[in-house]
Amino acid sequence: NLGTIIRTADAAGAAGVILVGQSCDPWGPDCVRATMGSIFGVSLVKMNLEAFLALCRNWPGDIVGTHLRAVEGYRRSYKSPTLFVMGSEGEGLSEAAAAACSKLVRIPMTGGAESLNVATATALMLYETVKA
Repeated sequence: NLGTIIRTADAAGAAGVILVGQSCDPWGPDCVRATMGSIFGVSLVKMNLEAFLALCRNWPGDIVGTHLRAVEGYRRSYKSPTLFVMGSEGEGLSEAAAAACSKLVRIPMTGGAESLNVATATALMLYETVKA
């Protein structure tokens, strides 16, 4: 998933990817392979939750988190620079991360699936910022 997220961030023109807390190693061979070289074109930052929350307090644009219980849909305009906050597949956004968001949005599920793979959800969110 992380390799695909990095590759998608590169394709969408994102400034970078922030990894908060425990995550897989972005420099592991499987992850690097999945990026198809994009790991060399995207800034990567690792930080703990406390540092991330401090960053959010001073963020000049929208901070958008995806959440299953959000009311608003994800198809909208966002104030730049937009920071997308994606939770883990197993647990979603933590309460602290959700509270740091200026907007919580949901990606509608009309079939039987409860949620999307985090890489797929990230791609949908990133491309909302580059839509024509």
